[in-house]
Amino acid sequence: MSEKQGFLRNLFLGDVLEEKVFPYPRMSEEEQEIIEMISESLKRLDKEVDQDKIDKEEKLPPELLNKFKDMDLFGLSIPEEYGGVGLSVSGYARVLEDLGAMGSAVGATIGAHHSIGMKGLLLFGNEAQKQKYLPLLASGEMIAAFCLTEPNSGSDAASIVTRAELNAAGTHYVLNGSKMWITNGGIADYYTVFAKTPVEAGGITQDKVTAFIVTRDLGGVSNGPEEQKMGWKGSSTTMVHFENVQVPVENVLGEVGKGFKVAMEILNNGRLGTSTASFGVAKKLIDMCIKYAKERKQFGQNIGHFDMVKEKIARMSMLAYGMQCVGYLTAGLKDKGEEDFAVETAVAKIFSTEALWEVCDEAMQVHGGMGYGRELGIERYMRDARLGLIIEGTSEILRAMVALEGLKTLGKFLKQHGLKGYAQKTISRARVTAAHDALEREAHLFAKGVDLLNGYAMQLLRVYKKDVIMQQMHQKRIAEVVIDLYVMIAMISRTSALLDMGKSKEAARTEIYMTRSFCRQAFERIENLMDQFDLNHDRYLGRLADQLYEDGAFLPKISDIGTREELEASSKELVKA
Repeated sequence: MSEKQGFLRNLFLGDVLEEKVFPYPRMSEEEQEIIEMISESLKRLDKEVDQDKIDKEEKLPPELLNKFKDMDLFGLSIPEEYGGVGLSVSGYARVLEDLGAMGSAVGATIGAHHSIGMKGLLLFGNEAQKQKYLPLLASGEMIAAFCLTEPNSGSDAASIVTRAELNAAGTHYVLNGSKMWITNGGIADYYTVFAKTPVEAGGITQDKVTAFIVTRDLGGVSNGPEEQKMGWKGSSTTMVHFENVQVPVENVLGEVGKGFKVAMEILNNGRLGTSTASFGVAKKLIDMCIKYAKERKQFGQNIGHFDMVKEKIARMSMLAYGMQCVGYLTAGLKDKGEEDFAVETAVAKIFSTEALWEVCDEAMQVHGGMGYGRELGIERYMRDARLGLIIEGTSEILRAMVALEGLKTLGKFLKQHGLKGYAQKTISRARVTAAHDALEREAHLFAKGVDLLNGYAMQLLRVYKKDVIMQQMHQKRIAEVVIDLYVMIAMISRTSALLDMGKSKEAARTEIYMTRSFCRQAFERIENLMDQFDLNHDRYLGRLADQLYEDGAFLPKISDIGTREELEASSKELVKA
């Protein structure tokens, strides 16, 4: 057990550090009052936002951007001493809940500015850099963007080719290269840019990634035309080009050659608001579905009476509650000073974006043809939601990261403690004691799930050792279990908090139902996945894909089985034989 390691890393050891997730985190009374005022302002603004028009014109109206600035939305997460609002991580996440419901054009523009665009300045900037740029970013005079992805570099951030060479005088870096899929690319004045720089160490020069603050006024910075996208149509997404940009050495963000760490920390922090932004959209869609199910009549009764519609409403609500619980728990961990939360933010991002996609799909189905039309906006939310599974780390990359980070933690423990440590983890059992008595059964299921995860992970390391890095299907199963476990404990903690504050079981019935239903279904999935160490379809799926690659296309044609006449002829031959 390690107090310094994150909650989810410790689950791989079979340890449940309850003090990290109980009691469920809360915001201060003062901050809640500030957020309520912001929320009311956003509700008024929402009535003025014509999402269909934005979607059609594929840009935010300049007057709307100016309103964002007037409302201090660009300063939400910036400390007050630099002219910002100074919200906590949880407070900012709460505002993202409202912004997300207002549509991707709004949520993405503000979110990209805060969560990744200028996050590196907050995390790694020195005081001079903060004094110079944060007031401009807080007022919206400068809008920020994050420049990492390149045409041939997506999830593999280390393969970027943009370069920055130090000039002979040692005063400036000369930056050249292009970045793509840059949110706010066409409207930003401030860019966090990652480039390869030659770094000498021990007499050897190697190319390493360095992070830079690059502003449009340096010259040589330009952007391409707006990308034609499936969703997020109102947000600016462009390529950004850097041609012989003279970047002052004082604009290095962090240390020279340490840019990869800067990028990963930004992304880890940037994912903190994903869950609550997704929840804001999901809640809006669920409210629409509940209203429609109670009003739409078929076969002489409201469709809400039909069991299959009830199942959809219940399933969507469980997922939304999971987004809310996971989102504010993860934000709360950061606010409490937790330093190791990369696995938690990855899990929260995977679950929330995939859950929102499912909610959109079910909302479309509940509304039928009405949902497919543009009038209700469900199709727009569905198009927008699909991008969530790709940005800031694809679901597949993050699943691998979740599994491998946890396995690395377990591997270090076993290497340090040997057979004694292995025996200790085999015998010991996980326990949860802080949950409310009403959720004792769910807490027990969570603990059993932790034991199953620990056992599977130990077996995986014992069998494959260092080659475990190549076992992606095993990694996927482990990640799925970790995701379910995190949502389970987040729900248990939050619902326990309601009950511990004196809310009766009757008053908390909705939250109790959602927690119990999700936890029991999740444990069934966990048991099934952890039974698949040997009995799985991995090899056959791999062989099939390899064969398709060899074929070069999907080759089966219906004509391959011949004609009716050929069948009749072959049947006659069989009879003769």
